[in-house]
Amino acid sequence: MPSLCAAVGCNNTKAQKRDLTFYYFPQEKARRQEWIAAMKRYYWTPTAHSRLSPFY
Repeated sequence: MPSLCAAVGCNNTKAQKRDLTFYYFPQEKARRQEWIAAMKRYYWTPTAHSRLSPFY
């Protein structure tokens, strides 16, 4: 599975930038909800493969 940033407008991929770090969404429910709310992607739920790049 390729590493793609899940944020709207983020075009970062692991293929483009090998040294770029991607973060999985936290498993802790409260923290996960904070991350989802901060993304402002309504009606979207992250999957087990969803990741974020810190540089979007």
